Amino acid sequence: MEPFFAPEMIPFSAALALLAGLVLIETALLTIGLGVSGIGDSDLGDADMGADAPEVGAFGKALSFVGFGKVPAMVVVMSLAGTFGAAGFLVQQAAEAVSGSLLPASLAAVPALFLSLATTGRIARTVARILPSDETSAVSANSLIRRIAALSAALDDLPGQATRFAKWKARRDAREKRE
Repeated sequence: MEPFFAPEMIPFSAALALLAGLVLIETALLTIGLGVSGIGDSDLGDADMGADAPEVGAFGKALSFVGFGKVPAMVVVMSLAGTFGAAGFLVQQAAEAVSGSLLPASLAAVPALFLSLATTGRIARTVARILPSDETSAVSANSLIRRIAALSAALDDLPGQATRFAKWKARRDAREKRE
């Protein structure tokens, strides 16, 4: 347990402690029917806005690479914390195996951050395939107006619709008798 609290390991230990805390909070809230998974998602916008999507800058592309907008923000944060902590421990173990001592935390954090960002992006893409996507039956205003107009025209001509249906049914019945 001593290496876990070594000064060179504090950022990685803190990331893993953050992950453990978030898991505990999420689990406790889910047991009472709440959850924090969706917190922050509305602030990040929709990843698939189609033609109405605003121009995305470099920062937006970086967030998208990590997984924001593909999965709930809390999933990305938890994944980033876990992978950063694990990557940091791996970097420090490799440094200790090679040189016999741990790297300073700030020096070990650089490769750990790069590893965790790449891994978090892959985890987010995998989780995005597993999670159900948002489905909607929303239609555009023009489509809705056309549907209402067609329904209105059909309702205005109910006797004509009934006559056409009766003729169609008679033709179908006659065809079935022949067969």
